[in-house]
Amino acid sequence: MIPRKPIRLSGRLTSLSAAKYRGSILIVALWSLCLLSAFAVILNSQIRQELVLANRLDQKDKMRLIAEAGVAKAILEVKNDPEMAYDYLGDTWSDNPGAFQNIQVGDGEFSLAYTYPDIKSGLLITGYGCIA
Repeated sequence: MIPRKPIRLSGRLTSLSAAKYRGSILIVALWSLCLLSAFAVILNSQIRQELVLANRLDQKDKMRLIAEAGVAKAILEVKNDPEMAYDYLGDTWSDNPGAFQNIQVGDGEFSLAYTYPDIKSGLLITGYGCIA
């Protein structure tokens, strides 16, 4: 058997095999740290994607509810119209910006609008209300 030559590490004598063992533990610890860091990055990206999806679905639900509120407002205005034998574009529900433009609902707002061309100028005119 060949005698091992002692080497000096941090002020004390140790054998060559103990120094190799300490070096391999350091390498294993660094590999473990790199592996755990990679897992953390992957997990972070997956959680971020799920949060973006959840936020998008929440916004979609809010917009749908705001649109339903706009439709309900239009139905209410048409029902509140005094009973007449006919409807025309001069009715209050036909063009009423005060009732149909920028109406606040919860966190959002809606405008119930339509456009039509002006006969004289040919420009598009926006009316706020509904056409039945």
